[in-house]
Amino acid sequence: MKAFFTTGWILLIVTIGASENSSDRVGEARRWHQSQIDSLFDNLGVVYPPERVLITAYKNEQILQLWIKPKNQNGFLLAREYKFTAYCGKLGPKRKQGDLQIPEGFYYINCFNPRSRFHLALGINYPNASDKILSDKRHPGGDVAIHGSSVTIGCIPIGNEAIEELYIIYLDTKSKGQRKIPVYIFPCQMDSTNMITLEKIAEEDSVLLSFWQNLKQGYDIFVRHKKIVKFRVDNKGRYIYE
Repeated sequence: MKAFFTTGWILLIVTIGASENSSDRVGEARRWHQSQIDSLFDNLGVVYPPERVLITAYKNEQILQLWIKPKNQNGFLLAREYKFTAYCGKLGPKRKQGDLQIPEGFYYINCFNPRSRFHLALGINYPNASDKILSDKRHPGGDVAIHGSSVTIGCIPIGNEAIEELYIIYLDTKSKGQRKIPVYIFPCQMDSTNMITLEKIAEEDSVLLSFWQNLKQGYDIFVRHKKIVKFRVDNKGRYIYE
């Protein structure tokens, strides 16, 4: 299992008096990608926009997956995979501003930025309730997003073409009524083989091992049921799954 290191520039999610949809970049993205989005959903036999969308990301594999939920179907379907175009940090959660870490945990999209320094950006709600307990209390960091370009110091870049497609799909699904779009970020695909490797990495770090074991419970729930993972966070920062 390998971790790759790339330096880059920090993402600044700035509100410039424009809505998430009112940007030349968004208009261009729709003109370039709407037909291929329609073809993607036609091939999947799913009405566009879907009822729900969800993202999973795997840091070691450097893959981001788009999942969609068709109407009248219980589980999500895998629709598309995007490769990270840059990577920084190592396996393990983000715990402090400037640590170069991509977060790990259960998040949701909390910001659409049509005028990002990195083309288009989808901000995630780091620090979440768990991070606020487990991370540095004064400087946990923030401004984490999925975005275009190919630089990062803690975000997930997937390139301009991929973020254009993903941004449009997210925007249209949100407009249809999905209030929170989940983003689940894992250190890797947490199957039994990879867990052995993670246990070796964390053999002298019981806090990290406990975090990963807790995260794996949610990973297993999603892999088994392909549904939104329901949870709360206890006073120790642990995810308690329903």
